[in-house]
This record gives sequence, structure tokens and C-alpha cells, in this order.
Amino acid sequence: MQKIFHTDAIEAMRGLENGSIDLILTDPPYGLQPHAKIRGGERWVSSFRKNSINTSEWDNLTDTDFADLMEDFMEQSYRALKTGGAMVTFCSTQKTADVLVAAEKAGLYYKTFGVWHKTNPLPRNMRIDFLHSVEMWGYFLKDAKTGTFNGEGNPVHDFVSCPIAAGKERRAGGGHIAQKSVKLMEHFVRLLSNPGETVLDPFMGTGTTGVAALRLGRNFIGVEKDAKYFDIAAPRLEEI
Repeated sequence: MQKIFHTDAIEAMRGLENGSIDLILTDPPYGLQPHAKIRGGERWVSSFRKNSINTSEWDNLTDTDFADLMEDFMEQSYRALKTGGAMVTFCSTQKTADVLVAAEKAGLYYKTFGVWHKTNPLPRNMRIDFLHSVEMWGYFLKDAKTGTFNGEGNPVHDFVSCPIAAGKERRAGGGHIAQKSVKLMEHFVRLLSNPGETVLDPFMGTGTTGVAALRLGRNFIGVEKDAKYFDIAAPRLEEI
């Protein structure tokens, strides 16, 4: 089962039934564009590719805007999750404190922050700077200290190494600059939910979380307010 909505994430979440979601797995805007403008000065636009986080209006959030979004998002996440349900949200290294504060204010139990290590990062500025090869993810539970964890007794590190979406997969997702790989999202879906349960992505972009959830026999609810990305996600999910 899948249901997808072309609307605002928070508005859609307000319409969800209390305690109806087993896992929230999402990649919201990071709010990095204003910082890029400040660091790049008046020439910042010309210094990046057209398809860049720094020129994507959906990421044009001030620090206050981002904190407010996280507060609303966490409040609705707590309400929609089942008791013991899990949430994994990606974020930038700069914004982990905002995510943690909002989650705990909403009542979610903080488990950990982990790292996604991109094994094939873009080789931008590699001669003069460190490659940008990591993103953060936060893991939280509702009203529980332990939840579903399908590790089969094996150690599961909070350092997840896998490539960014590339080639055919990237083309299927429309080349979204923040597109995650299906392999990455399958890792969390498999580990933190069970077949037949419901996965929510309120910032679904081009639908990668949904692809992972449906392939693994979960139900999926997705929300995307950008028409361009919604129109990519819809047929992509129908093919699963």
C-alpha cells in the first residue's frame, strides 16, 4: 500500500491518525542556503552548479525558520508514531543541536546521532579542502527506550558507508541534488521496521524512501510539496 500527497509536509502530518506510523524516515531541508550566500558573497550564485543545494529555493531557510520547522515536524512526528515507533531524520552537521532540541521538546527519546559516509563524494575543491563525504542522521523513539531493531544479534555500527545515488538510479530520481540512494534507505527500513508496517516520509523528494519501503514489503506514505519532484516520485513509486 502506498499513499502520496502533493502538499506541505506539516499540514499533511496533521491529518494523520494518532499512533498510525511505525517508522518515519526522512531527509528534510537542511537550511544551508543562507550560509552559502554569506560565505560566497555577491558571486555565490555563479560559483555553484545550477542544480546545487546553494541555488535550490526549497532549502532557503534561515536558522530560525529551520528551528521552527523542526519543532513542528517533531511535534507531529511524536503524535503520529506508534508507541515504540522510530524516527530517523537526516541533517547537516551544523544543525544536529536544533534537531535534538526539537525532538526532546516534543517528547521523543534520543537514541543516537550517526554518520552516513559517502564513498563516492563529489570531488569538489579536493586540491584545497577536505571532501564533503559525511552527513548526519538522528535516531529517536516514541515513549520507549528500545524498539524494533532487526540486527539479528550482530553489531550494527552508527557509521553507515554507501555511495550516493549515481547512474541509472540517479536518473530515475531526476538528479535531485539531495537524493539519497535506495541502498541507504533500505538499511534503515530493514533494521527499524517489519514487513507490513507503515513507513512515512513527509519530505519525500523524488520518492527514494518509498522505493525502499515498498521493495521491502512495507506500506508507504509520502508527502512532497514541490510539483517538480512530486511528478518524478509518483510514477517512480508506481513501478514498484
